[in-house]
Amino acid sequence: MRPHNKCFDSRKGAKVFPAVGEQTAAFRAGAKLRRKNEIEKACEAVYEAAWKINDATSREKPIPKGIAPDIVIERFHALNWLCGFGGDEWDEIELDT
Repeated sequence: MRPHNKCFDSRKGAKVFPAVGEQTAAFRAGAKLRRKNEIEKACEAVYEAAWKINDATSREKPIPKGIAPDIVIERFHALNWLCGFGGDEWDEIELDT
């Protein structure tokens, strides 16, 4: 998993993902599912980073270096949805720590 302070590089993504309006069959055919334990590790790591953000915020302390809250919260949301925590739809995902 990428560090908690590194955004997705859209320039690299443009080389990997089909452009809007292009065919996606070749991209989808080459896609591979990640192993369950890899996804679980990512969930645990992002949960821990979100907890550190909440802990620092509640104690009025600085957020630890290497953690960008906006990136962590977006990943936390996506991974909670992917893993089906609570069985909620995308817009209803809880971000409790």
